[in-house]
Amino acid sequence: MKISRKKKNIKFVDLFAGIGGFHIALKNVARINDYDIECVFVSEIDKEAKKTYSINFNFDESKMINIRDIDSKATQVPNHDFLFAGFPCQTFSNAGKKQGFLDEIRGTLFFDIVKILENKKPKYILLENVKHLVNHDNGRTWDIIIDTLQNKLGYIIPEKPLILSPEEFGIPQDRKRVFIPGILREKTKYKGKYLNIEFPSKNNKKENYQEIKRKILLRKKCRSKILFKKS
Repeated sequence: MKISRKKKNIKFVDLFAGIGGFHIALKNVARINDYDIECVFVSEIDKEAKKTYSINFNFDESKMINIRDIDSKATQVPNHDFLFAGFPCQTFSNAGKKQGFLDEIRGTLFFDIVKILENKKPKYILLENVKHLVNHDNGRTWDIIIDTLQNKLGYIIPEKPLILSPEEFGIPQDRKRVFIPGILREKTKYKGKYLNIEFPSKNNKKENYQEIKRKILLRKKCRSKILFKKS
C-alpha cells in the first residue's frame, strides 16, 4: 500500500517586493525540498515593478498595495508563515542623505513591518538592507531594529550582523547586503539565545569569482593584442 505524504505548505508575504527576488528564491528552495508555497500578500508601489511581478508569478496586480495603507491591526494582511521584506535602503545608504528614521517617507517603513509582525506573528522572517544600515547613526539605528525584533517582538536572530555578497557564493557581483533572519520564539522549540546560521565554505566560491575575473581580464588583454596586430 502506498502512503501519500502531505506536502508542507508555506504561506508568505512579500513586502517591498520589487519584481520578486525573494519570491523566486523561496520558489527554488521549495522545489528542492518538495514544499508548496503560496504568496498571500504583496506590497509594492512602483508601477512597472508591479506589472513585472504580476507577470512573473501570476499575482493579481490590483491586490498589491502600499504598505502605508495597512490599518493599525494589519487586517488587510492574511495570516502567514514567512515574512520577507527588503525595505527601502536609500535613507540608510552611503549614496543617500543618510536621514534614517528621520526620513518620514522611507525611513519609517521598518515600523510598518513591525505593525504586521505584532499582529500576525509569522514564525519566520527575513529582512534585507544595505550593509551601512549596521553603522548608520553610529549604530543607533541598528540597535533600535535589533531591540525591536528581539526584545519587543520575540524573534530569535543572529548575534552579529549577517553581511553577505553574491561573489561569496559563486556569482560574479560585489553587492554587500545585511540580512536579518529570525524565528519567533513562541513558535519554535529552539532554546538558543541567538540564531546560528551556517553556510558552506565561502572561500572556495570566492576563489571561483577571482578566477572568473582573471579569465575576463585575460580575454580582454588577448583581444586587444589581436586588434593591435590587425591595425
